[in-house]
Amino acid sequence: MSSSINLAFVEDFESSVHHLGQQDYSTVMGNVRYRSGTGDIYTFNRMGASDMGTKTVRHSATPINNVASSVRKGQVITHDWGEAVDQSDIVRILIDPDSEYKKAAAAAYGRRIDRTVYSAAVSDTATTDGTAAVAFPAGQKIGNGLAALSVDYLRQAKRKHDEAEIMGDRFIAVSAAGLEDLLAITEVASVDYNSVKALVQGELDTFMGYKFIRTEQGPSVGFGDDNVVARGALCWVRDTLACAVSDENFTRVGPDPSIRFSTRIYMETTLAGVRIEDAGIVLIDHTN
Repeated sequence: MSSSINLAFVEDFESSVHHLGQQDYSTVMGNVRYRSGTGDIYTFNRMGASDMGTKTVRHSATPINNVASSVRKGQVITHDWGEAVDQSDIVRILIDPDSEYKKAAAAAYGRRIDRTVYSAAVSDTATTDGTAAVAFPAGQKIGNGLAALSVDYLRQAKRKHDEAEIMGDRFIAVSAAGLEDLLAITEVASVDYNSVKALVQGELDTFMGYKFIRTEQGPSVGFGDDNVVARGALCWVRDTLACAVSDENFTRVGPDPSIRFSTRIYMETTLAGVRIEDAGIVLIDHTN
């Protein structure tokens, strides 16, 4: 069997991984602002609110409101994944569209996207005006990690978003433990209880205005990129959280003479997550 790999196989592997990773395995893609391109830094412009004045004199000067504006930025980080495939399995692995290696790479890619974005939501966010990084506001955090996730916590999160008057679809990333907590509410006959029960059973996906996303990749109290302890339930409005992905993701498939010419599969991606608007993100710190 020839050890050379047809370029079409490589391209197919790369396109399949990216499609699977973004569509089937990432829980956050499609629910945040998305940008692709090249470069080390991605920027997102922010425009503050302004009010209309009252015109009291005819032919008066045109007002200049001096609307406050600022920029949030994200520094990309490169991540990679690799595997070796025995030569006897190479044809089946690279041609088969349902290849387990494609699925494994795509799943790793999707989880990395989620960890990057969920972590960025509650981590320090850089700006371009030379000031210090902006910490996640204490006022956007509900709970202290000592109580279970509850419907009351969800009501508090909803109130914060309602008062901020940020328009757009709302989402909540919650762990299996968080959903289990919600089932423990005592109002068995209440509408809330019946809705939560249907939510956990998969009969509906939206409750109290939030589309629920069940994930174990959510932010931890420690907030590190790899410190993933799915404890905090993260609530956000779509355009207040962003994901930037390099459109020059690097993938290679080829023989490695150091391991008897078994085929090496390698993929590298460059990602950034950015919290664009603080008021659009709420963290519920509940017990795990």
